[in-house]
Amino acid sequence: MKKSMLVLALLALLSLALPTLAQEGAVTPVNPDAQITFPPPVFVLRGTVEIIGTANLSDMTTYFLEYRPLNDDLTPTNREVWFPATLPSQSAVVDDVLGRWDTSLAGDGLYEIRLSVNVGTGDPVTQIITPLRVENTPSPFVIFSTPTPLPTATSAVPPTATPIPPTPTPSTPRATITAAPSGNVRQGDSTAFGVIASLPVNSELDIIGISNRGTGWFQVRIPNGQTGWVSPTIVSTTGDLSGLPRVQPPAPPPP
Repeated sequence: MKKSMLVLALLALLSLALPTLAQEGAVTPVNPDAQITFPPPVFVLRGTVEIIGTANLSDMTTYFLEYRPLNDDLTPTNREVWFPATLPSQSAVVDDVLGRWDTSLAGDGLYEIRLSVNVGTGDPVTQIITPLRVENTPSPFVIFSTPTPLPTATSAVPPTATPIPPTPTPSTPRATITAAPSGNVRQGDSTAFGVIASLPVNSELDIIGISNRGTGWFQVRIPNGQTGWVSPTIVSTTGDLSGLPRVQPPAPPPP
């Protein structure tokens, strides 16, 4: 009698535990219109990495990429803190480059990266790729083979020739117009502002700041010395953007 009662009690406890276990093991399906396809989990990254995927929800407003470090047991070092890997973008992307993450600014170690797609109403749609390893400084036990250079003819370079020094890389971040046939430089950080210059594709501009409103627009200096604002969706950038000053744009014009 006592044994049968004990068996019934154990079965009752097991029936209560099974729904909880099923809920904890559930996997949230990935939205094909808001996902990262590269890099995959358990991948080693170095330098500037192109993050490939799709951000193409019907009511999307912006999307951006973030990262955060992990402990050795793959738990986040701080669950509440994410660091920006890219600036927000308003342009839809389908199976292409979502952004470029400069891993040298993060330091070697374990990380996870998150895509967040903001929509007009409701919570953002997110996907996390974890874990990833950043390894810009290889282990001292890794041996790299050095290829043997092929012999060259001594007459190829005259003895009196002076080597041409490499072109120095400018320290000032620069933006290159990618919109064809031209891109607009505006008075403020949205399309509501007037156009002060329309520059042809491949025009290069010095970046001197970034909007402190979180729009991602850059403050730039055009060739005549005048300053204005360009959207990150119509330019590509070079140089270190991490030290850009946050600039207060003009007040938005009345509707």
